[in-house]
Amino acid sequence: MGAIQPGPEQGRQLQQAFLAFLQAQKEGASDAEVKAAQLEMVEASLLDSLKAAGLAQAADAMRQRSEAVRRWNNARAHACDALLHGEWQTALTLIRSWLEEQPAEAAQAANIETLTELHLNACSTGHPRLPGMWLVEGRSLPRSGHHYLKSLLASACGDHFSYCEGYQEPGCCKTSPCHVAAYWHFARDHRQPHLRLLKSHDFNLKDSTFEPPLGMVRLIQVRRPLHALVSWLELEQLNENRQLLQQASIALERIYLYHEAEVLEEAWRLIDQAGVVMTTEQVSEWLTRKVRYVVRFLEKWLPLAKPFPFGARLTGGNFLLRYEDLGRSEQLLDSFGLARLEGEHGLAFSPRHPDVMQRRSSRVAELIQAHQKDLEDAEALVLAQVPGMQKLYRFTARL
Repeated sequence: MGAIQPGPEQGRQLQQAFLAFLQAQKEGASDAEVKAAQLEMVEASLLDSLKAAGLAQAADAMRQRSEAVRRWNNARAHACDALLHGEWQTALTLIRSWLEEQPAEAAQAANIETLTELHLNACSTGHPRLPGMWLVEGRSLPRSGHHYLKSLLASACGDHFSYCEGYQEPGCCKTSPCHVAAYWHFARDHRQPHLRLLKSHDFNLKDSTFEPPLGMVRLIQVRRPLHALVSWLELEQLNENRQLLQQASIALERIYLYHEAEVLEEAWRLIDQAGVVMTTEQVSEWLTRKVRYVVRFLEKWLPLAKPFPFGARLTGGNFLLRYEDLGRSEQLLDSFGLARLEGEHGLAFSPRHPDVMQRRSSRVAELIQAHQKDLEDAEALVLAQVPGMQKLYRFTARL
């Protein structure tokens, strides 16, 4: 079958694109401008071929998408120019004008002010001469490595990092995406990068599942159910001994917020000396509640998440980050364009308990070991109800 030959009407857009390409080359345009003109010529050729083949509807859909991309690229280019000249408020105005032209359904994730800030962050992050800015929203099962992730990103970013724990954080705006713009404004004023990390375990399962807009990444952190439940049951014993710890001036809120090793070690020492652990009935009731939550959390978030692209630069979206993959910290930092950590500043990841049934408190370890079968049965329930977890961990539920 011979090549389709477009007629005069179909070839007009291709001719215009070809002339624009030649003009860009003749005027000594930048490589990016020449490539953009070249891409427009290829798109025009494809559109003409689709129309000539009687696929006008497909051609129109492609033309609309291409036009939308061109409008965004144009707005982004002008915004980046403004940022390079230190005129970030002008850049915000340019991005907001572009957003206001978009369909209403495209702006449901946040108010227009927050969307504008995030899109401008995406412009800055994608430009080689501008600092990177990221909003990272964490949705994690408890005991799945969020605290390590926070420590890693904070060490890599230094002073250019902010964090909101959400539950006890003073001044949390309680919105998603985060509406606080002060960090972005300060970073732009001083031509600095910034990464802001947010935490939520979505305990009430009411967190919004909107697709993250440009400039925002959502990390879904999970862990093998048995290991997560064992670690969580261990942590629950602190709550069982709240009064004992308060008498020693140890506040659970501080433990949950900061995870300080010194304070935790003292807490486990006190529990071994004079504390209590949950009864068998309490453990059974606790596991029933937690399995229900874990299953619903995974059913909600797992289908939305793509595998984390270790080493490849992120552009936004929902990504799955397994606890067991946190050892790939250098590639994780690469994905955010962050320098690798070396020497004493490095944070090598390794599970605190190679044998998950051994814990820091001997009394708690006895509790865990006495309920090992109950914990394994709880894991089997999770795996049976969430097949996606079986694929992640190559397990078969024992039911």
